[in-house]
Amino acid sequence: MGLFMHAVNSFLPDKDYLPVAMPTTDVQVLQVLTRRRSVLRRYSELARVLVAGDGAAEPVINGDAPVVDASGTSRQTVKAGIGLGIVSSILKALGADAGIQFSSAAAHSVEYGYADVVSDRVDLASLDAWLAEADFQPGLRNITELLAAEKVYVIVAALKARALSVALLDSNQNGVAVDVPAIQAAVGAKVSVSADSQRSYQLTFRGPTALTVAAKAAQLRFDGRFWVNERPVTGAEIRRIPTLGSGSASYLDGSELDLG
Repeated sequence: MGLFMHAVNSFLPDKDYLPVAMPTTDVQVLQVLTRRRSVLRRYSELARVLVAGDGAAEPVINGDAPVVDASGTSRQTVKAGIGLGIVSSILKALGADAGIQFSSAAAHSVEYGYADVVSDRVDLASLDAWLAEADFQPGLRNITELLAAEKVYVIVAALKARALSVALLDSNQNGVAVDVPAIQAAVGAKVSVSADSQRSYQLTFRGPTALTVAAKAAQLRFDGRFWVNERPVTGAEIRRIPTLGSGSASYLDGSELDLG
């Protein structure tokens, strides 16, 4: 599993959520994923893979529901070099200026966690009703082979963090205060920085769009009609799909059998 898995785990309402390898704003419900062993990669949008039947109602999405278990108090502590690198990457995903360098010579470790966590969820009954009337979009490549190999999944729920909380600590686990206005100037106007004073070791960052940190994926099946498996996939991680120079589905060859 990826670098961000442990930070996500403390906020997962149940074990069916899969961590996103890098928190991002562009993982959403109804995205199509392909599977290669324990990795699910983003492939396309459901509406670009399938075309709805005439008069079919769109799947119902319940958005921005508060996640009760994600109180914002569960946090991950790592060494300063690793932690500051992770925080910098998450801040860039939130919309911070590219190339930001977050550093403090006195910091020995970094404690960070996601805050203000909400979820988007697809109503599975409405999704099944839509899929029952759907057909392939004309001209698709590889998708039929992927379906035959049972390697196609759909995101049916997404866990989103609206804020990132960060604390800098010394070797005795005491706070290392930094200049908050200087940090705000460094991250730029798109990301806000809040703290209890102008110099603080505890900072909260908010961007214009929530970051997806985990998602549930259900397998897309076909047996004369399309439907989704009610049991989400487990033991995997969501990543970007790699660039395939030949345009072929290389993840379908015999050396890449699904072991999960």
